[in-house]
Amino acid sequence: MQQKTLFLTLFLLTASAALIQAQGFFHQKKEILKKCMEQIALLRTQHSALTAGYHILNNSLELTSSLKSAEYTRHGDYYKSLNAISAPVKNDPEIKQILVLYEKMNHDRKAVLNKAVQSGMFSSGEITYLKGIYLGIMKAADDDMTELKLLITGGILQMTDSDRMEAIGRVSKNIHQKYKVLSDLNRKVLISLNGREAQKLQAETLRKLYGE
Repeated sequence: MQQKTLFLTLFLLTASAALIQAQGFFHQKKEILKKCMEQIALLRTQHSALTAGYHILNNSLELTSSLKSAEYTRHGDYYKSLNAISAPVKNDPEIKQILVLYEKMNHDRKAVLNKAVQSGMFSSGEITYLKGIYLGIMKAADDDMTELKLLITGGILQMTDSDRMEAIGRVSKNIHQKYKVLSDLNRKVLISLNGREAQKLQAETLRKLYGE
């Protein structure tokens, strides 16, 4: 009886110890599982945050790229417009005035120089001198015309309309100044020609009168 009691007591103690150990194991496993679940939840939260952050950054980069592309396009269109000749520039009345004045300079120069040569009132040295002066004036006028051509031809100079029209105004002023110089020279040549012809006629009259 005592042996049975002792055996029963040992069995109960062993069972109790095993139960306690099992309870501790399951409790520990439960704690581990709980911690794992907490870590998984934390990782999911971090993943969601990273994903959201990526989308925000990606959208921001796409927006920046789109804005830069639009800005580049606007700048490109603006600089292209600077190459084009607008209607206000094409219709600037000063352009026609410059062209007419240049043609008149050429015509008047040739007419006066030919008259001086054909008159025989000027020496060959004087004619060469006059040709040099006329050549210098017209060379300077040609430079003005070259500048005008650049200003009114598309695809060469990048300028705003106001800048082009201002430059055309300077060319007009320059060509007017040269026209004035040329006109003064023509007037002096003709005065000299008329004076020499008058002197020649007077000399011939005197010879006839006095038989010289």
